[in-house]
Amino acid sequence: MKKRILSGFLSSLIVLGFYGTLAMFSDNDSAVSWGQTACGNVDVVLAPATAEYNETVEVCINISGNQCLMRFFGFDLFFDTSMFSYQGISGVGCLTADWSLLDGNEISSGQVRIGGISGIGTDITATQNGTLVKVNLLVIGHSGSHSDGDQSSITVNAYLDGLVAYTPQPSSGIFTLIVSSGDISLPTSLSGNWGDVINIPAHIANNTSQVSDFKFDFVYDPLVIEIRDVERTSAIQNWTTLNWTQVSSGRIRVTGQAGSGTSLPASSDQDFVNVKVQITCVSYGVNTYVPFRIEAYQDGISTLYPKVFSTNLLYYPCPRLGDVNGDGNVTPGDAQIAFEIFLGQVTPSRLQLTTADANSGCPCDGLEHEAANNCITPGDAQWIFEHYLVQRTLPGCSADYTCPGSSAAEVSLLAHGPPHAKKISIYPLSNTGKAGELVIIPIMVSNTEGIRKFGFDLIFPQETLDYIGTLASPLTQGFEEINGEEMFPGIIRIQGADPQGITARIQGSLCVVVFQVKDNVWGTSSLELGNLNDDLYAARTKSGIFRVKIGDIDKGSIHLGQAFERSGRLIVPVEVFDLSEVKAFSLEFAYPEEKLDFLGIKQTRLSQDYISVAGNEIGEGLIRVGGYGSTGLQDRASGEFLRLVFKVKESGAEIELLKAEDDLKGSLLY
Repeated sequence: MKKRILSGFLSSLIVLGFYGTLAMFSDNDSAVSWGQTACGNVDVVLAPATAEYNETVEVCINISGNQCLMRFFGFDLFFDTSMFSYQGISGVGCLTADWSLLDGNEISSGQVRIGGISGIGTDITATQNGTLVKVNLLVIGHSGSHSDGDQSSITVNAYLDGLVAYTPQPSSGIFTLIVSSGDISLPTSLSGNWGDVINIPAHIANNTSQVSDFKFDFVYDPLVIEIRDVERTSAIQNWTTLNWTQVSSGRIRVTGQAGSGTSLPASSDQDFVNVKVQITCVSYGVNTYVPFRIEAYQDGISTLYPKVFSTNLLYYPCPRLGDVNGDGNVTPGDAQIAFEIFLGQVTPSRLQLTTADANSGCPCDGLEHEAANNCITPGDAQWIFEHYLVQRTLPGCSADYTCPGSSAAEVSLLAHGPPHAKKISIYPLSNTGKAGELVIIPIMVSNTEGIRKFGFDLIFPQETLDYIGTLASPLTQGFEEINGEEMFPGIIRIQGADPQGITARIQGSLCVVVFQVKDNVWGTSSLELGNLNDDLYAARTKSGIFRVKIGDIDKGSIHLGQAFERSGRLIVPVEVFDLSEVKAFSLEFAYPEEKLDFLGIKQTRLSQDYISVAGNEIGEGLIRVGGYGSTGLQDRASGEFLRLVFKVKESGAEIELLKAEDDLKGSLLY
């Protein structure tokens, strides 16, 4: 009881700053006045010097090299309140074990005033070294306030009374924070291409206590990563809840509660959740590292004080917009494939749905790029073709493009004008095939808007083709029924219905009809439509053609014919010999700019079946010409394919064919 009263009295003295009072009990013979030689050193020793949150650090105030007698002392201890909390004096030191008074009090935030009096105890004599007092500080903080390895100084200063002759300058000890009593980590080696779905497991290890609930944030680059789901692992399979929410762009919050399930045990070493992400399309042209991290731990997991864990994903460049075949270039062949996707002749991969969608979803605004929502239109094919001709510049990736508003009234290349301005027409699209192979015939309409129910007959050459079945097109995927039935040999009755109907005002296919070419057949046959009813009763029809390919024919040659001049214009024929099976082509020419001005090209009978044929100057004295179509050259063709037209400035010009390619198949023609 006596010691407690004395200690309280000393605390009052310390708080009031009456250190002069202590001097009344001092021995004048042993006192050291200001300016005398120092009696020794004051040292700050931390035990331990590294610790985690919620651990106690014992701060020992020692003297060394002592040469003086000491009966009382006073000083201030300074510390960072964002890292420590004062817990009191933990005990006397070896030099003050029987001292009468020893106490401390926090007089302001992060400042503790400490003093002691020997009283009836044993004075500290010269040559004695050791600990005066021990102070307890609790390591505090929360996730995000400090990082693993952060350091902080604990300093002794403002020496008074018996200590003024020891060390007039501050003395400090350095503390290092360990921010973990359990580890949460992510894989350190991740990589992927556009469209890849990647699993990113969160791993718990070395936890000092079991975990029955958790909350944390997963932070990522929203330009590169889309969150698809957060899944349970076997470790929390029987937990009551696992949820995730999007709290901001590039940040999701994941929460889980064991409830009646099994908690994660102490000393775990296992994945506990799996974040499923998909790599999106961005315009990075080189391999790029993108960071993501796991942080902001709360609930049960926060008691482990795991450190923020950051890692990187190696992102490979997204596919180039317009490069539908993935060969690294944009050519008429890419426009051709985009056009065949629109027709339903090609089932696109996810990669092709993005690279072929040159106008980034217009006019299919709001639809995701999935096979059921095919946003590829003839306009996309045309944009790709114009990019090849250097008449338009496509962005590196669809992520860089913003739709210029609704484009539902897009002009169809096949309709050659706004579809709603013309009477609806329907026809089977021409095609070719070899004996024994499967072929499809899209049934095209010039304006799909408002079609809810339809029926018609397809008349086909039953001596050449065997009917296999009828499938919905991308535009009619939502129809309740699309079916075809062979009523008689060579006649198929096709019907479809959907109460909602088609809202898109574009040219497209209602359905595709699948056939197999019979063996040992050849020649050309017609495809006809008849007996139209329902929403197609007033539509106009036209025929299609099916040609049987005799076999794989070697590519013929292509060259420049005899040029001639007419009315100041130079006409240069581009001729082909025995050329077949070319749906898309690419040609480049060189000409002398000082003698000629390029005016354009003209199609001939051999190139009239191409949907688009055009030419443009791509540099000084260089011309690029290309074309693509639904059929193109089918039979063995020879003759004048197209004409180059120039204005003559000076006679004696020579034109050179630099390159000729069949872009669809990638083989050289010349």
